[in-house]
Amino acid sequence: MKLLLVFIASLILLSCEDHRDNKKIFPEQLTGQWRNVYLRIELNSYKNSDSNRVLEVTEQNWERQMGIRPVRTYYWSDGTYNSEHLNLNDSVFYNPAGHWKLIGDSLYMNDTFPSRDAHYTYKVTLNGDMAEFSGMEDCDNDGRKDDLYYGTQRKFTGHE
Repeated sequence: MKLLLVFIASLILLSCEDHRDNKKIFPEQLTGQWRNVYLRIELNSYKNSDSNRVLEVTEQNWERQMGIRPVRTYYWSDGTYNSEHLNLNDSVFYNPAGHWKLIGDSLYMNDTFPSRDAHYTYKVTLNGDMAEFSGMEDCDNDGRKDDLYYGTQRKFTGHE
């Protein structure tokens, strides 16, 4: 009888288990060029002050609000990446690069250029050619990863 109860309890626990495999993203799904289409950053305790700020940019106002083209991030099949930042004259002015890996629905990125001290972790959701990224960062450079980053990117297929 005790063995039967253990078996039933095990079945119940297994049926309630979080099936993270349903959210698993495979590297080949992310490999390629992605372009930012939406960005929202909630800057908590902005610059270590009592105030909070929100930066929100859409595809329609990106160039006007940011003064640059939408960022182009390339995820290469060898586990490296780079993120081209182009000015409005299409010249690259910043191009951080590093290594990336996926574990389940989490993307881990480690910059190796221009420095080796930037590490990012994002939850990723894919829906066709759109990807949503969210994670905590230090966007206001106040020494604390307390700013919520949320961005949407579209996979670039070579056709605008």
